[in-house]
Amino acid sequence: MPIKIEHLDALNLVNFYLPQTLTTAPNFIAATPQNLPQNILARQLLDINGVTRCLIADNLIGIQYAPFAARDDVVALVLAEIDDYMAIAPIPAIGESNLALPQQIEALADSFIRPTLIRDNGNIRLITVAKGVLHIQFTGHCAGCPYAQNTLNNVIAAALKKYLPQIQTVQMVEA
Repeated sequence: MPIKIEHLDALNLVNFYLPQTLTTAPNFIAATPQNLPQNILARQLLDINGVTRCLIADNLIGIQYAPFAARDDVVALVLAEIDDYMAIAPIPAIGESNLALPQQIEALADSFIRPTLIRDNGNIRLITVAKGVLHIQFTGHCAGCPYAQNTLNNVIAAALKKYLPQIQTVQMVEA
């Protein structure tokens, strides 16, 4: 099973893009070792030494690892767990995240949004979330970019609304 791997060393994050979906529903799990979910794969991934957070979505698994962890070792162990899991349960129901909403947003941003922004030497900062409205600030080359509003609407808001329908609006805050 060919899995595309994307390293985001600035975030201590590795994304694994799977060739098949893990669920048919637009849901995801974001979890930490302190907030273990019911999902077996998430538990196995969080049991790997150095893994500090995992995100499991339809065809993506994002792993954040501690600075002390050897990235290549973490990647090898995660690939082994994915392979073992897919051999047993090819299309499982994902379940629900048990992290607070701000941490779920951060996990989604790290895996779905920041990789694109970081490639352009930019990023976002999550300012506040309340009553269905998320306020963000563009940083780096994204701050003041003429395409920022397009990125906000077509990339950031779209990704967040897909997985977190309680986020109804994403608004940009100027620096």
